[in-house]
Amino acid sequence: FVRAVASGAKSKRTGRRGRKGAGRVGAPRRAFRSRRLVVAMLGVLVLGLGYGFSLAGYGARVGEMVLGAVSGGADATLRVMGVSVRDVTVNGRRYARAGEILDALDVSRGASMLRFDPERARRRVLDVDWVSDATVSRLFPGTIQVNITEYVPFAIWRHKGHTSIISETGEVVSNRDAAWLADLPVVVGTGAARAAARILPLLKQRPSLRARVRVIERVGNRRWNLRLDNEVYVMLPASRVAPALDALIDIDARTGLLARDITFVDMRIADRVTVRSAAGKLGKIGLGQTGSRGNAGDKK
Repeated sequence: FVRAVASGAKSKRTGRRGRKGAGRVGAPRRAFRSRRLVVAMLGVLVLGLGYGFSLAGYGARVGEMVLGAVSGGADATLRVMGVSVRDVTVNGRRYARAGEILDALDVSRGASMLRFDPERARRRVLDVDWVSDATVSRLFPGTIQVNITEYVPFAIWRHKGHTSIISETGEVVSNRDAAWLADLPVVVGTGAARAAARILPLLKQRPSLRARVRVIERVGNRRWNLRLDNEVYVMLPASRVAPALDALIDIDARTGLLARDITFVDMRIADRVTVRSAAGKLGKIGLGQTGSRGNAGDKK
């Protein structure tokens, strides 16, 4: 304080020059340093809040609201301080390709954490093959975290020359080569993807028959044909499919029907089964003929 008073005791002329020079140089510098200090402090505050919200589990909502209010100057300051994208973690991935998820995020190392939009990135990740649901979060100071839920492969769907992997709900999971999923059942035809969830559990409950089925064909989007491993076609009814499958298993156990030299078994009529032999002959088996071989070899 004393030194300040002594300085002020200088001649009026000298004091005027000093004040004038300070007004030209010293004040702007002090203002500039003050602004930088404020921006830096704001950056540290935002960083602390964002990190705190992340730890508390609120980063996905409250943290985004706080960070959305930060100016470009604070963003630049935080990047200088190391608050930029340094790592991307993906949890829950089994079938989806990591490269496609990274492409969907559309972010590179060193990019601004503040300018990265998790919600837009999430919408792009949802378009990646196999991804059923996803969350995308910023974990400060420098991590983008992606949690995905994948579809479970349910069947292979062939339709109009295309092959797709579908989920239990009939969603197309991927259109890529499905040779590595050769153990999955194959459904064919219009409407087969959506209807597969009704026929496949019935076959799974009957493993002896399921083991012989190679293709399940949707006909007229109302019923199914089964193509067996010996190229025999089984024509199922539009309704009461479960009783028809049980009747087929019973008849085969009693008569060895499916091992015969036949081309198709027609079960569309409730009270009888019609069989065509490889020679073109037709025969009928009454479903009430328990313990009998019926007349499958009889000519119509």
